[in-house]
Amino acid sequence: MSETTKKPRTTKKITNAKVPGPLPISFEQFSKDPWKAVQFLLLIGMVYLWQDNKRNYEKQIELKDKKIEQLESQKEFTYHGWKKSDSSLASANSYIEVLTTLGKIPK
Repeated sequence: MSETTKKPRTTKKITNAKVPGPLPISFEQFSKDPWKAVQFLLLIGMVYLWQDNKRNYEKQIELKDKKIEQLESQKEFTYHGWKKSDSSLASANSYIEVLTTLGKIPK
């Protein structure tokens, strides 16, 4: 068996990494006035819920658009079928009227 040699791992230095900024409230400020920190957290929660609601609303719009397209194509198919049956009925009525006029079909 041949021995496998491992290549040394090189670490890449990330130059464009974004470093998260400090929190907008320090622990000392939180301990002095916890109500401001709670308000900040509530604001964060409201923004998250608003974004989530917006995303869900956009998904609903996309789903309904697909459903509308499907129903429109079904409507067109039904309309063409109705036109065919109407034409066939008119043709059959005129044929029966001609045969009745010629006396081929008794009244």
